[in-house]
Amino acid sequence: KRVDDMEPVFIPRYQAESFCVNNPDFRRVYLSYVKRLFAETGIDGLMCDDVIYYGHWGACGCPHCRDKFGSPLPPPDDADFWGNYQNPQWRKWVRMRYHDPADFLQLVREVIGPDALLTTCCSSSVSKALDACGMDMELMNPPLSMTMLEMCGEIAGGKAALTARIPDILLHKAISERRRIGCLGLGYAFYPDSAFLVWSLNKFFGADCWISALKGRLGISERAAGMLPVEPELVREAYNFESRYPQLFNGESVAEVAVYYSNSSKVFNGDCADDYCIGFAELLKSLFLHDIPATVVDEIPPAGRYPLLVLGDCGCLGSDLRESLTAYLERGGKILAAGLLGSSDETGRKVDTPFLVKYETPPADRKHQKTNTFFEPWGHVPKRDIPERIPDVEPGWREMKLGRGTLYWNPIRLHLARNREIMLEKLRALVPSGIQIEKPENLNCRFFGSGNARIIH
Repeated sequence: KRVDDMEPVFIPRYQAESFCVNNPDFRRVYLSYVKRLFAETGIDGLMCDDVIYYGHWGACGCPHCRDKFGSPLPPPDDADFWGNYQNPQWRKWVRMRYHDPADFLQLVREVIGPDALLTTCCSSSVSKALDACGMDMELMNPPLSMTMLEMCGEIAGGKAALTARIPDILLHKAISERRRIGCLGLGYAFYPDSAFLVWSLNKFFGADCWISALKGRLGISERAAGMLPVEPELVREAYNFESRYPQLFNGESVAEVAVYYSNSSKVFNGDCADDYCIGFAELLKSLFLHDIPATVVDEIPPAGRYPLLVLGDCGCLGSDLRESLTAYLERGGKILAAGLLGSSDETGRKVDTPFLVKYETPPADRKHQKTNTFFEPWGHVPKRDIPERIPDVEPGWREMKLGRGTLYWNPIRLHLARNREIMLEKLRALVPSGIQIEKPENLNCRFFGSGNARIIH
C-alpha cells in the first residue's frame, strides 16, 4: 500500500502492481509456488527477483509493515519524520526497510533448502537513492549462494560508463570472497562487441558473467528483433576464449589497498550523497584510474592482509567494529582515514567520543527538504552544502600509534575531488610500489595471483 493514500502501489515501468514482502498472504502464496516449482521441475536454484521497494518512499504503508515497525507511522505531511535522518524513529524505519528483503530471502532459503542455489537482483548498493528502496547486497547476502550485480543500461558508453560500475563490482566481490560464494555480473548487449565488453569488465575484476539481449526493451517489431543476434552468438567469442584458457581466470586478486565499505555510514551519516556515497565511489574510481591495486572489504581484515586499510567518512561505527579496528591496529595494521570517524554508532546515534580522534560535530542545521515528489518513484535525495572538512579542526595529517599499528587521519571530507587528491597523495607515500608496467596511458591493469604466478588483466 502507498503510505500517503493507502492505495495499491503501481509500478509504471513494469505496468504492474507491487506486492509487499511483509504481507503474510503474499509470503504464503509465493513460498508455496517456489516449493512446488522445485518439486515438479527439479531445478537447481532460483533467482528471486525484485524483493525491494520499487515504490520507494511511497511504499509500503500496509498494516503488516506498520506492525513490524512497532511504532505509529506518522502521516505523510509530518516533516519531522519523513526524510529526517536526525529523527531516531525515521532511522529505525529506514533500517527496517533495508532488512526486509533479507528477511524475505531467508524464508525462501528455508523453503528451498540449504544446498539449492539462490541469488537475487541487486543493481547497486552504494547510491544514497537506495535508502528509498532498501537495496544493499551487504544486507541481502546472508541467505544467498551467489551475489548478482545487474549492470542496468548501456555499458559501452566509454570509460565513464565503465568506471561507474566499479564500486559495486568490488563490493560484490568482497562479499563473495568473504563468504566463499559465487559472484555474477549481468550486463545487456545487442551486438557482439558490447557483449565482449560486458564479459571483459566482469573478468577484469574476477566475476562470472551473464549476458542478456533483452530485446523487448527496444520497442521494435518482432521481425526486426529477430534480425538481431541471439545470446549464443553474442557471447561465443568471449566464452570460448575463457573455456580454452581457464588458467587465466583462476587467480585471486592482488591488492595493495583495501577500502572499507560502511553501510551504516552510507545510510546514517546524513540525508545526501555527499555525506558518504560520493567519496566512497569516487575514491575507488580514482584508485582504478591511477592503477593502484585496490579492493573493497566489508569487514576488518587480519592485520597484514593488505598493506593499507582505508576508511573514508566512516562516521557510523558500532562497538564491535571499534573493537575490530583497535585489534587491527594493535597487531600492526595501518589505517588511512579521512573525515568522519566513529562519531555515531551503527544506528546513527551520536556517541560521546569519535574513534581514536578528537573533534566535535555541531548539530546539523538541515532544514527538511521533503517535496511533493518525495513519495514518487526514486524518492528525493537532497542537495546539501557539506563542509570541506570537519569544522574547527585544522587540516593536515595526524599520526597516532596504537600497539604496533598506526592511524593516519585528516579531517577533510571526501566528497570533494581536491580532498581525494590529498588522500591519494598520502596513500602513495604509505604503500610500496609493486609491479611496474609500461603501458599506454589509457590502458588499466589488475593483478591476480595463482600460486607463485602473477596474472595481469
